[in-house]
Amino acid sequence: MRKVIYFFTTLLFSTVIFASEGLGIVSDEDFLKVGVTPENIEKAKLMVNRVSTNYKMLVLEKKQLLKRIPGGAVSIGRMPQNTIFSARESLHMDLKDKMADYAVAHLIKEGMNVALDAGTTCCAIAKKLADASCRCTVITYSLPVANALVHCEHIEVFLMAGRLDKKHESFHDDVAVEAMKRMNSDVFFLSPNGIDPIAGITSSATDENIMKRMMHEHAEETIVCADHSKFLKKAFKTICQLSDIKGILSDSELSGEIQQKYSTMGVRLYLAEK
Repeated sequence: MRKVIYFFTTLLFSTVIFASEGLGIVSDEDFLKVGVTPENIEKAKLMVNRVSTNYKMLVLEKKQLLKRIPGGAVSIGRMPQNTIFSARESLHMDLKDKMADYAVAHLIKEGMNVALDAGTTCCAIAKKLADASCRCTVITYSLPVANALVHCEHIEVFLMAGRLDKKHESFHDDVAVEAMKRMNSDVFFLSPNGIDPIAGITSSATDENIMKRMMHEHAEETIVCADHSKFLKKAFKTICQLSDIKGILSDSELSGEIQQKYSTMGVRLYLAEK
């Protein structure tokens, strides 16, 4: 019972201290003031450190500056950053699956040449294509996309390969660029970091941007794949303008206000239901 009281005393104390004093450093004297005995101060410090780390991440997530994921967190600040593939893959994965279902059911037709970039939503589309019966050709520079389709006899795969960027699990060097120059597609599914009414379709994937731009330029039409969290955000570089795309594939959590804003601008929205 004493251990339970001690735990909750420490928990309450840590929350109050960190909330009121900007997550500052707690001294031995502070612990003594709330009844922690001298011999238990070190144990209390360990407990407070664990609580404070979770508290900090909770506060930053509430402010929409990061997103907690298994094993840590990734930034989602005002200027979107291109994080490693494994970190991005777990963000809004349920929504991306629904968007991929919509793409395969309504946007990809039999016999199409489909270009997929190295985004996690495009990887989800590839996995859905693997389970579908639609015969098509996929052009990509993404290793996870190619791996998802490697055993699919009904899908032809063209991998624009060169030096592997292991962090982002994709190819975008001069060899990959040269290969892409000779490829054309019916539809390109583009994964951005942000969609801005003025800047357009934007990305922070600096090295990869040339592949995204080339796929866009070599496609009959481009459909942007972006969950609701990417709207009204502007990343480092513009890939193309809103007027250059066929539409945006998003999820049903996109607010009515944002839907109205982009619809008024003439942007077609494809919303995947839950």
